[in-house]
Amino acid sequence: MPPTRVLTDRVFRRMIESLPLVTYVATAGPTEQILYVSSQAKAILGILPEEWLANPQLLLDLIHEDDLGRVLHEQVNTRSMGEPFNSEYRVTNAAGASIWVEHRTRPLALSEGEPLWMGTIRDITLRKQVENEFRSLAYLDELTGLYNRRGFLKVAEQQLRLTQRNGRGAVLLYLDVVSLRVINDKMGHPVGDRVLREVTELLRGSFLDTDILGRTGGDEFAVWALETDGDGGEALRTRVLRALDILNEDSDRECRLNLSIGYAFCEPTEQVTVQTLLRRADAEMYRHKRSVTGS
Repeated sequence: MPPTRVLTDRVFRRMIESLPLVTYVATAGPTEQILYVSSQAKAILGILPEEWLANPQLLLDLIHEDDLGRVLHEQVNTRSMGEPFNSEYRVTNAAGASIWVEHRTRPLALSEGEPLWMGTIRDITLRKQVENEFRSLAYLDELTGLYNRRGFLKVAEQQLRLTQRNGRGAVLLYLDVVSLRVINDKMGHPVGDRVLREVTELLRGSFLDTDILGRTGGDEFAVWALETDGDGGEALRTRVLRALDILNEDSDRECRLNLSIGYAFCEPTEQVTVQTLLRRADAEMYRHKRSVTGS
């Protein structure tokens, strides 16, 4: 093996082993074989890598009985179609403690040899605890299931501090559902509620799971999108508006749904608050609204 290849393999393995999650590689055939397991399996799952290598079904034995059926169903459906697998479930580790994990797998595209899957498992127990705390403290909007204004501001401020600490940019988008009041008055609040739920699903489909979504007012939504550059705001707005066009074409609603969208970029070195970014995005949103409606 060429020296550069050896060096690359060593660097890659060291990088994988330093991640705060379990990484593994498995065959994609009907009889799954585990080919590689990172050392974090011991810290997170309480099992040794060699134990999982010897027993490919070992992870299934750890899954909480109330989650096992759902996880197996999701896994069979996604793998049969060669699609990525994403699931959150509880496991009981070797110490007898119950933890929440996020399990993701992706097919590995290799030029030769049998197809493989690469998977990651990370402990999300703390995140689940925080989510439960948010629910108990009424940080979620009842209609949409998104963060309400209070919850969004709290989580966005946390993400802002991480952005400033890690030196990565982010963008805050502010969206207004145009004519929602007219829809409520002419067609009734049930139709207006349906529109708000449609906007919610539109946003969930347009952004990453790691992005923060909130309904910050009656007809207003906000999104904190992570790890983007200064040009990302316009690209994100375009993505949402294209998804909106598709939604309007497929919908049986009598009214066409319109959104005004503004955004503000957060420089990682800028000392700013989420409220300030919201005001910037709000001003940009009204400029966008005037350019679209002429009013």
